[in-house]
Amino acid sequence: MEWIRLLQIVVASPSDVQDERDALVAAVQELNRIYVKERRLYLNVLRWEDNAYAGFHADGPQGLIDAILRIPQCDVFIGIFWKRFGTPTRDGTTGTRHEFESAYNAWKAKGTPHIALYFSQKEYLPRTLEENKQQAEVLSFKANIPPEGLWWEYRDKDHFKEVIFRHLATFLPEKSLVPPEDPQMVQVGETPFPEELAEAGRFYKDEQIKEMLKNNPKEVREIRVFVKFNIPFKKKPQVTVSLQKIDAGDRIIRLSTSVEEIRLDGFTLRFATWLDSKVYSAVASWVAVGE
Repeated sequence: MEWIRLLQIVVASPSDVQDERDALVAAVQELNRIYVKERRLYLNVLRWEDNAYAGFHADGPQGLIDAILRIPQCDVFIGIFWKRFGTPTRDGTTGTRHEFESAYNAWKAKGTPHIALYFSQKEYLPRTLEENKQQAEVLSFKANIPPEGLWWEYRDKDHFKEVIFRHLATFLPEKSLVPPEDPQMVQVGETPFPEELAEAGRFYKDEQIKEMLKNNPKEVREIRVFVKFNIPFKKKPQVTVSLQKIDAGDRIIRLSTSVEEIRLDGFTLRFATWLDSKVYSAVASWVAVGE
């Protein structure tokens, strides 16, 4: 068992940069594989689409999201913009501006969170009055960023991932030197494709794959394995999983891995492939963080 510092990253943006939001999550997963072991840091990305839930709030949907994201208490606030500035909330501002102002006011009061704003340079031609208005609001926001801030531009999704990876990698070593006020337990491991199940042939034998496709062309072939933690957690942990190694045939590689049924003592890891892909073996790496 070891203890780490948990850093909360909140991402705020309108809906037109979903690819960048996903690229941020991918970059953080790569960083976690480095920093969990080397610097005892774990980055947790909070996004409304992953962490919010259906419900009612006296201040409307944004009030519900605010209570979940807890922006004033986060460590890093990341804003991403392109051609839209968002939909107005009950207080007359957009959700993204509201979230930025929440982060900025917290930063002025106590020096955190670290605020990073990114603007896409992808070409775009507005075609309606509403699109013109949205783009104008983005440009106005950019022109009026408080003087303490340094914003950054990027070309496309891949460039954004490179930039955010580099920026976080530069920023994180400073945080690793600060003792955590609320240490978290982390367990890290790698789980291989279970050979005793794979040998049944459903993942790599031509005759069995052809038979399955004949009966149901869209059938997904799955393998599940229970991963047991070395030490049980006191509360249900957060588990992140990614593919580490794949040994596949000469066809299109289709393989996914996901987490199911997280418990205090372990979780269920699911490998899945579909259509005519042949998979001989794979290894998934995972990180579990909690108390």
